[in-house]
Amino acid sequence: MYSVKQGSGELTYQGKPVVIFVGAEWCPYCGAEMWSLIIALDRFGNVSGLKYMESSSTDVYPDVPTFTLENLSYTSQYISVLAYEFQDRNHQPLQAVPSNIYQLWQQLGNGSIPFIDVAGLYYEVGTTNNPGLIQMKNWTYVLNQLHGENLISYQIFSTANLLTAEICLADGNQPSHVCQEPAIVHYENELKSNFPVYYENVYESQTAHILYPERQELSRSLSSHEHEIEFSGVRAGKGSALTLTRYNPVT
Repeated sequence: MYSVKQGSGELTYQGKPVVIFVGAEWCPYCGAEMWSLIIALDRFGNVSGLKYMESSSTDVYPDVPTFTLENLSYTSQYISVLAYEFQDRNHQPLQAVPSNIYQLWQQLGNGSIPFIDVAGLYYEVGTTNNPGLIQMKNWTYVLNQLHGENLISYQIFSTANLLTAEICLADGNQPSHVCQEPAIVHYENELKSNFPVYYENVYESQTAHILYPERQELSRSLSSHEHEIEFSGVRAGKGSALTLTRYNPVT
């Protein structure tokens, strides 16, 4: 189950609404969600410091091509980001999660990953992106899919739009050229009217319309925003990447 729920109050960092991410490099569900998270964050600022990563080769959905946020650097006039990869690809400790964020993660997410909290107003556990679609593929394959009309781009951009709407509601709908896009406004209206919101079996076509009601519109990135990240320029190999982690959450 993937869920979006209301939080209890606004959280800020450095005077701006904060997006909190807790995941692990080995986690295939985190790996699938990462593509959407990075696209959403890029709409509000500049992302750098990413490196290529693959999820564990021994877990369900092995070798999902993704990125690690271990060395994330993010600049934005609208929001701030606190990201923690608490274990590496081999399940070894990587980044310590501060006690206050650890408590939030345990209280709201029951220690499941991926866990995303948007300014204390919305939080998500799990992902709507199917890691099975990209397992054992490479980064070039996923990047090429993002330029076309297909289920991979459809899921990744739709989830990115949902995250974008949550951030827009947290930061006063800025910048307007992002937050006033029809696809984002649609999700904002859904978020303001339906809580808690649950998306079960989102990989099944008969329920996909709950999350993705307008396929053609939501399958594309926002046309009015030029991404700082040029996906087409990312090399298809491990190591340093251009400034760019489970259907069910991991417990």
